[in-house]
Amino acid sequence: MKRLIVTVLLVLTTAAHVAAEPVPLPGVEVVSEGCSPCSVGGHMLVTMRVWRPGVSIAQVEVRASVRAPDGVTLRLPVSGTVLTLPSGLSSVTILDATVGSETSGVYLIEGSILNPDTGVTLDRRSVSVVKE
Repeated sequence: MKRLIVTVLLVLTTAAHVAAEPVPLPGVEVVSEGCSPCSVGGHMLVTMRVWRPGVSIAQVEVRASVRAPDGVTLRLPVSGTVLTLPSGLSSVTILDATVGSETSGVYLIEGSILNPDTGVTLDRRSVSVVKE
């Protein structure tokens, strides 16, 4: 009888420990897949890779911006878009442009995903792209 009680307690303790582990949140990675350094006429392509754990589809709101060397921040057109994503890895293009005569320097491109119902930021990342 004592052995059965010890086994049941061990199983219950293990189950409680597994249930107490945090559930991983969705994550993002912002990647420059185009020129860097860039010059006039170069192709700047920045994507945001979104990882969603779980087995069901869910919605996220995408936000993206560019911070120029002079400190000006511009919101990218994809910002505010609500996407329905499957579990696993997805990719979203946040910037696809030909480089013009913009100021030379380091541009910071930021991407984030939010819960569209609450506005809570789930993850945010950035990448630097140099314009010569």
